[in-house]
Amino acid sequence: MLIGRRLLFILFTLGAFSSAQDRGIAELASNLGAQIRTRVKGPIAVTSFLSTRGDSYCPTFSNYLVDRLNILLVNQNNEFVVVNRDQVEEVFKEINLALAKNYDASTFAKAGRHLGAKALVRGRYTTQLQGATISVATQIVDVESGRIIGGDVQDLAFSADIKTLLEPCRGTSNIEDNSPEITEIPIQSSTWIYWQQLRASVVRIRRYHGLTAVTFKIDGSSNNDPYRWVPAPMQTSMHDFYTANTDLVDQNGRRYRLLEDSPDLPEQTKYKNGNYVLAPHESIVVTYLFEPIDTPTRKLKVTFPAIIKDGNLDVGRVTIHVALQ
Repeated sequence: MLIGRRLLFILFTLGAFSSAQDRGIAELASNLGAQIRTRVKGPIAVTSFLSTRGDSYCPTFSNYLVDRLNILLVNQNNEFVVVNRDQVEEVFKEINLALAKNYDASTFAKAGRHLGAKALVRGRYTTQLQGATISVATQIVDVESGRIIGGDVQDLAFSADIKTLLEPCRGTSNIEDNSPEITEIPIQSSTWIYWQQLRASVVRIRRYHGLTAVTFKIDGSSNNDPYRWVPAPMQTSMHDFYTANTDLVDQNGRRYRLLEDSPDLPEQTKYKNGNYVLAPHESIVVTYLFEPIDTPTRKLKVTFPAIIKDGNLDVGRVTIHVALQ
């Protein structure tokens, strides 16, 4: 189950890819490696990456990400034992599972047991052409329990190399449909907020069917607590409180009301009973829809109640400051 010989060749062939996307993948591998080091005792396997649009599968791009992560994980810790991609593909065929399908975590863990792995890493990606990025979200699945025990989200530069990797799969929903109803509002910068071993920032803003879609990354890579809750403001029993205290305010003090907390977007985290419970070290993205902002807007504040722990509200609210281009 050690790294296969084919990866030695890949070490050289991948060296020509753009430095911007390499930095994103390196950071992804670093964050995953830190979690694996403390939470997994034994071999790991990186399986496949699907597009969030229709769960479509592009082998050329998925294989690139798998091979790259395998190399980077081993390079950062020579004690890691990583199952190579050929072995993963062979075992999936033997047990009649497809790398191109998005199985639930418990079914997915079945493959891990056949591979002799203690944890599996899988992922999904969303191409964002107007934002010139491709967002990759990963999960670490514990094979014994079938539970998600960690993960990370990183945005990669949508480079010419990545376009080439996705080109054979064009027409299979791997590239986002950027119709006039969905347009990017470029972000210049966003502050981070920190609380209870978590941090969050705004990573994307869009005009979405006449509304304003604000996407947050909630980074739990430093969180060890299994009871960090991300509430859906309009779905909890305290929806009036949350909705009234979730604000989007421009530089002139105009407030834009929250209208939807679970839009039908590929990257949206799915809530259960009005909340999403973060696994230790897990990172997610969530998107809220607000009233349409004025065209000249250049600065925004997003203010909302702090994430709750064990059902108790934190004192006060938290604010993210965003500068638009």
